[in-house]
Amino acid sequence: MNPDFSDAPLDIRQVNTTRFALFQPETRDFFLQDTATFEFGGHGFATNFNYPYQADDATAFFSRNIGLANALPVSIIGGGKLSGEFAGLGVGGLSVLTNGTGTTKRSQVLNVARITAPIGESKAGIIVTNGDPSGLSNNTVAGADFQYRDSNFFPRKILQADFYYQRSFSDTHGDDDSFGVAFNYPNEPYGGEVHFKQVGTDFYPALGFVNRTGIRQYDGKAQYRNRDLGWRWLDIGTQWYVVTGLNNHLESRENGVYAGISTKFTDELYLRVLDDFEDVPATFKVAGKVPVPQGRYHWFNIDPNFRTSEARPFFFRGDIICCSFYDGGYLRADLQADFRPNPFIQFAPHYIYTYIDLPGGLLNIHLISADLRINFTPDMQLFTQLQFDNVSQKFAVSVRYRWEYEPGQEIFASVGQSAAIPGEPTFVPGTTQASIRLGHTFRF
Repeated sequence: MNPDFSDAPLDIRQVNTTRFALFQPETRDFFLQDTATFEFGGHGFATNFNYPYQADDATAFFSRNIGLANALPVSIIGGGKLSGEFAGLGVGGLSVLTNGTGTTKRSQVLNVARITAPIGESKAGIIVTNGDPSGLSNNTVAGADFQYRDSNFFPRKILQADFYYQRSFSDTHGDDDSFGVAFNYPNEPYGGEVHFKQVGTDFYPALGFVNRTGIRQYDGKAQYRNRDLGWRWLDIGTQWYVVTGLNNHLESRENGVYAGISTKFTDELYLRVLDDFEDVPATFKVAGKVPVPQGRYHWFNIDPNFRTSEARPFFFRGDIICCSFYDGGYLRADLQADFRPNPFIQFAPHYIYTYIDLPGGLLNIHLISADLRINFTPDMQLFTQLQFDNVSQKFAVSVRYRWEYEPGQEIFASVGQSAAIPGEPTFVPGTTQASIRLGHTFRF
């Protein structure tokens, strides 16, 4: 009742350089608990943040929509979740009552139900969602999926396959469907996976996520892994991604080849070569600033990336993509570190620099974040997060303290501050939030 989500981490800060909305993952513990119970579609359709086009997902349920209406926060009056097993069935139920929004005064009741049944190593399931967080429509989505697994398809080889069908019913958008099929062969030395998905033009899951409708999507990869050359493994492979309209007109394409090695110390180094194509139907602005006119664009990039072993006290990761984007120049450097000098302190800075030089303008994008965790004892922690990007010019800091002084009983306090930094030395304070909470777990 009247839940407090001040213990949730800050959202991953992103700057959108595509013409599609970006997927923002859930961070609130209440919705993350038993999240696998509500997953629909299987492995082949799970969101992959390493894939450049996660925006094309068409999911029936995305819990981040609860507490947001028309991209603005709304308060949650109360909610309940049920998850577990009953009579051999996996059962998940979620019902939440939110406050009225700026467009409607009435409260919204949002419901999700998921049931799965094991069939040997496989499982089948159904999902139903009902409600629209914005209050602007009556919306229902119903779907069914089958997740097949055979761990001895060939001797000691695994085959997985996923199938799903879902249909949305809306009094404002009409009714339409989405369906897909995927095959995964996660074996060595040869492995791979292929996916196909179709999203109808009027498919509208108000409690889910979709932002590219009226498409057919084909993607996958094929890989060879060798473990006999003195390395932990050597990978050679290819990946592909193709999107067409329902009339089979090519809209987006990316083809790539890659090679990678992992040392015996689990350090990794990869090199990808990428060939991209986009048919832009109307002018859009990169990061809301630099226009890309309507037209057909074709470009190439190279993408070296590396990561050191996370078993060491100091971890580094770097991903650099160069050197073209639409009809201009491009460089993106994504650098991340994690310092753990002792059991009490962890410091993780993260910096992303993006350079885009197009005929319509020049962009230098800086995105900076840092996490600092101090573990005073195994039961007492202080966690600080800082974020800033020069496109929105927004700064945020969050400090959270938790002490579990007895098992199941805790004291929690948090302070958050947002601000705008339009230019040095200007600092314009925004929202300040502070909360303190006593928590008790009832066991019976």
